[in-house]
Amino acid sequence: MDAAPTVLAAFGAGVLSVVSPAVVPLLPGLYGFVWHRGPLQTAAVLLGFSLVFIGLGAGATAVGQALLAHLTLCERLAGAFLVLLGLREMGLVPSERAPARAGAPEPVTVLTVTTAVAAGASLSFGWTPLAGVVLNQILAIATSADTIDRGVALLTVYATGRALPLIGLALLIGTFDGARIQLIAGAAVTLTGALIFMDLFPRIAAALVPFLPLA
Repeated sequence: MDAAPTVLAAFGAGVLSVVSPAVVPLLPGLYGFVWHRGPLQTAAVLLGFSLVFIGLGAGATAVGQALLAHLTLCERLAGAFLVLLGLREMGLVPSERAPARAGAPEPVTVLTVTTAVAAGASLSFGWTPLAGVVLNQILAIATSADTIDRGVALLTVYATGRALPLIGLALLIGTFDGARIQLIAGAAVTLTGALIFMDLFPRIAAALVPFLPLA
């Protein structure tokens, strides 16, 4: 492979990133949120996650610069939002959603899909730029004004590769049911939000480096 990563390499690195230190710590919160949600909401979560990931990675863009300039504030807001979502899942804060049984599928509405996008975007603030060779090259391209379009395209391919196995796992998680699972799922979202709020994910990712591949 030459110095610039190919589309295939970017896609493959995205698939492998599911078991990377930068993504693994986010999985409990991600699947805690999508557990009883349908395919559309799950896709909306991954869309929000990918859009912020691409924005953070493409530091040379106006969006990337704005996110990086206000990163701490965004992390605090994202963390607080996820904590509220998690507490709602656990039934500890008021909710407009009143399913007939615990874990009943969430109805598809503009509000639930928008919330899913916001949840995915919030989770992305827990991502750390801890990368393997391919992603490091993509990030270098995306932060260069001369090659920014190619960098954003490769980041999109990378995010697509990462989304596919996450969707598969989400479908598997969705087969579980029960009030106890709902409490665990809500707790996972709440804890993830708290960790993002306190900016602790970089430490967690660093601790996982010796045990997980970088991609």
